[in-house]
Amino acid sequence: MTLENTRTYKDFIFSRFSRLFPTYWVCVTITAILTITWKYVVKMPITFPTLKDYFINLTMIQYYFGVNDIDGPYWTLCIELFFYLLMLTFLLSNTLRKIEIIGFCIVLTSLIYGTIIRLYFPRVYELLNFYIPFLSYSHLFFAGIIFYKVKFNKATLIRYLILLFCLIVQIAIYTTRVKVHIALSNSEYSLALSSFFIIFYLYYLNKLSYILNPVSLFLGKISYSLYLIHQ
Repeated sequence: MTLENTRTYKDFIFSRFSRLFPTYWVCVTITAILTITWKYVVKMPITFPTLKDYFINLTMIQYYFGVNDIDGPYWTLCIELFFYLLMLTFLLSNTLRKIEIIGFCIVLTSLIYGTIIRLYFPRVYELLNFYIPFLSYSHLFFAGIIFYKVKFNKATLIRYLILLFCLIVQIAIYTTRVKVHIALSNSEYSLALSSFFIIFYLYYLNKLSYILNPVSLFLGKISYSLYLIHQ
């Protein structure tokens, strides 16, 4: 949606930067101050976060520096940045018109990565898992793209089959996701993920208008900042 309303790659970079970073910097600062203050109030020997941790967290790619997230939800942000970088690459290479074919190939690659490579080439899997964590979540991003195409372009059997494929693959490689595997069993994750797909489908059918009210619209506007600081 953003790319369809973007004239140049600079506009896209600016829109994503202004959307993500200013709010993120504020939330990192608030959380760091609260954490450090709490550490001294309860007099606990906590060594985190340090000033170095704080500044590296401001980059949003602290994962690649081997620095812990100051707040738990931040782990998803480097994956989101990777997605935007990927979309920028498609924009620059003029391949957006082939996004569905490319996306399907990426999902297929992720399936191979999460099954065959994980079972038979564990060392390669570990390296890919560390350097490209996006592979474990590409299906969700691509499903979002397809839902957008279904909603605002055209619903086709191929697109429905791709959505089903994304759902099945994401569930199939669930055991590769350490971050959420701690909290959810395979069946719980499958139920939750299927529910999200159903909600998106209801949105496509225009069946969710009843949830529109001042409170839900306000929560929608602050959803990103609320996500960053809720934990």
